[in-house]
Amino acid sequence: MRINWRTIAWWTALFWLVYTAPTEGKGEIELWVYPKTSFCLNGPCFVRTVITVERHPDNRWLVLAWSSETGLSGSSFFQLDGEQAPAKFDKHVEVSPGGYLISACVYRLPQERFCDREEVEVNSGEI
Repeated sequence: MRINWRTIAWWTALFWLVYTAPTEGKGEIELWVYPKTSFCLNGPCFVRTVITVERHPDNRWLVLAWSSETGLSGSSFFQLDGEQAPAKFDKHVEVSPGGYLISACVYRLPQERFCDREEVEVNSGEI
């Protein structure tokens, strides 16, 4: 099987551009994750995320995503109804040992996106 390096480079560049783009609207969304470092003993662990979204008539979606090279990955979607939507969201995310990047993004009409990110480390309780 032949590896198409040009395609891999193109997708990597696109991913880097989209995923690492700086938050354009400081204060539009704020993500807090508790705890930043934790230990997981015999079973699932949970990390608490608190997301504050500035109310805006064009807010339509809130996406919370978490990913890890060695642990669990997932996402949650919340439909927003503009200024009538809640400003604060509190969600517990199930994680396993590993390093995580957790991001929260609010999407507005017509095509605006504002994001905040946090890194979390979950350690195994095994010695």
